[in-house]
Amino acid sequence: MKRTLILLLQAAAVLLLTAACQADLLTEQDETLIPDPSAPIELSGSAPIETEASGVVTRADGDRLSFTLYAVPSSSSSWPAAPYINEVNATLASGSGTARRISFSPAAYWPVGGQSLKFIGVMKANGATTLSSGSVSLTAGQGEDKDVLLSNNFTGNKSNHSGSMTFNRLMARLIVKPGTDNKQVVTCNINGGSTGATYNVLTEATSNQSGTHTISYSTNSDSQTYYLIPGTTISELTNVVAGGTSKGTIQLTNSSGSNTSFKTTAGHSYTIEVTAKGATLVTSGLSIDNSWGNGGNL
Repeated sequence: MKRTLILLLQAAAVLLLTAACQADLLTEQDETLIPDPSAPIELSGSAPIETEASGVVTRADGDRLSFTLYAVPSSSSSWPAAPYINEVNATLASGSGTARRISFSPAAYWPVGGQSLKFIGVMKANGATTLSSGSVSLTAGQGEDKDVLLSNNFTGNKSNHSGSMTFNRLMARLIVKPGTDNKQVVTCNINGGSTGATYNVLTEATSNQSGTHTISYSTNSDSQTYYLIPGTTISELTNVVAGGTSKGTIQLTNSSGSNTSFKTTAGHSYTIEVTAKGATLVTSGLSIDNSWGNGGNL
């Protein structure tokens, strides 16, 4: 009897140890996020990009916008070592509205037990891109590969997953063009802020800013579009030359002729018109379009 009791106690100890190890393992695996094969995840969304289906923008993926899909526990404050959905190729159907179908492969399933997921999608205006440890790289410059869009605002679980993934722009857009009554060729520089940075999709913070992006513009180049990392204050044109004559630094002015400035904000588009009137006067006019981030053409 004594021997039997000892063996039972040893067996109980082994069971307790095994249970403890399993609990630790499940904690490491994102709070027991076990897929329920009877509950497939179906997603929809929207993005402020027109595709070639509407004859506006040509993308290689035609009537479907490619992006990279991730999902992590909704309680995550830092990027997990193994996201529940990790770097999966996905596409968003073209069209209008917020319920455009999202397709992805391989299929994924809601976790059992009602655990919630936060879904994250990242793309560029000209195709998909990826995250690195929960951050996306931002680079100032020209070209639609600089226009980064992110969706990180949809959370759901097996029993409650109404809503959709909405993509928003992470960059600001600056258009520089000659004024309609330009009399001379004007060249100038504009301080476009940092050259590079990273954006954390969970904390929604921009960090690791580096370099200085200097825009060199000539009215001979007609209209030029630049994508800028948000947070830069622009108030002047520097190294201005009009008709071969150096004008130094010129302050931005508004439609009333008063000096003005602006701080770049994600999803906002700014237009500077550069104009030389006669031999002595150089002015620049500023306008701001706050709707660019919500839709419209690239």
